[in-house]
Amino acid sequence: GDLSMEASPILRDLACDLEATYLLIRFCSLFVSLGIVPDKTKIIETKGQLMFLSNSLGNGGKSEENRSALTKIFTSLDIKELTDRHNLKKF
Repeated sequence: GDLSMEASPILRDLACDLEATYLLIRFCSLFVSLGIVPDKTKIIETKGQLMFLSNSLGNGGKSEENRSALTKIFTSLDIKELTDRHNLKKF
């Protein structure tokens, strides 16, 4: 519906902003080694999952795939509040 048409470009923007912001982090490898910032593979995975969600919104029958994409996003970025709230296990 209208909400999915509105959300799709927002998800695309979030995917691009995530990668762009990650690339701007000074001393990124230090922050990755300290566990403060996710490593590049997790950022790329998350960007891909956000793009998948952007493309799949409004398509009926993809609810399980969408839930899987959200799970991967929450766990890849280690968003503890969301993984706990949804009782998700890390990938």
